[in-house]
Order: sequence, then C-alpha cells, then structure tokens
Amino acid sequence: FPSHDMSVDVGTVDSGNDKLNAHLKSPDFFNAVEFPKMSFKSTHAKSIGGGRFEVGGKLSIHGVTKEVTVTIDASKIATMGGKTRAGFEGTFDIKRSDYGMTYGVEQGSIGDQVRIIIAVEAIAASN
Repeated sequence: FPSHDMSVDVGTVDSGNDKLNAHLKSPDFFNAVEFPKMSFKSTHAKSIGGGRFEVGGKLSIHGVTKEVTVTIDASKIATMGGKTRAGFEGTFDIKRSDYGMTYGVEQGSIGDQVRIIIAVEAIAASN
C-alpha cells in the first residue's frame, strides 16, 4: 500500500464570518501563524467490503500528531476524458483537546468533539 499525504492550509478556514475566521486562525484555535497546515499521512489501508476501506495514518493538527483510522466509502468510479476517476468520502471524529486546542472546553462553552469530513477525487496516472 503506497503512502498518501494530504494537507490543508488552516489559513483558508472560511466560516462565512470574517470575525469568526480571525478567531479560528488565532492561537485560541488553529494558531495559523505557528501551525499553518494540518496534514494526514496514510500508513495502511484495507478493503472491508461493499466499496468501503479502512485507512489508518497520522493526523497532525496544531503541532500534535496522533494515529487515526478512517472508514472511507468509494462513491463512484467512471472514465471521463479518457481517464479513470474515483470518488471517495470518509468521516471521523476527534477531540480538539487531544491536539492542544482547549479554548472553551474546560468552561463547557464549546464542545470538544469535532467531526471531520473528507471528500477526495482520485484520477488514475497516465501510463
């Protein structure tokens, strides 16, 4: 199984509210200046049947790296423009506090658990 890396520039967070965006990028949450990216590096995957896969890897957020396992569903495989394409979607939950983001957690004003949704389109490499 080849390793796959994905990263997200946390400076691109967009809640639709400029003031909230600035707070999310601040040290209270993502601290986009010190930790500009969150990333996932897969380490293993296996088919669990029915077009579903279990993918494990290392999730890094806010300078902390933890092992996670994500269930991925293959949504569609088709050939378009001469290339085979496949869509995949997965969801998993993390605790913000596990990644050092504790703002509002101790006071109970903001929940600790966060659902992460991943949608990916893969295109087969040309031979």
